[in-house]
Amino acid sequence: MDEALAQTHPKQLEEIKEGQYQMLYSFCRLSAADYNTVIHAMRVYITGVVNPTDWQQKGVWVWREMAEPFIRKDKRYDFAFHGETSA
Repeated sequence: MDEALAQTHPKQLEEIKEGQYQMLYSFCRLSAADYNTVIHAMRVYITGVVNPTDWQQKGVWVWREMAEPFIRKDKRYDFAFHGETSA
């Protein structure tokens, strides 16, 4: 998540990281808009990874197998969201 969000969504990344060593991630404090922005950013990042390292492969597996099943169950999830809109 750090690699995917640090440059483009640092505020949301700061909201997500928890714990003494900031090794835990929680989406609980994100607004609906930020939640959907982060989900979209992660999906875009994952599809753009070319020749992933072992750590990146593990991260993609964790995201797809452990996070994705719960994403759509969250009441903040917007099925129609396809990225940020400019104001």
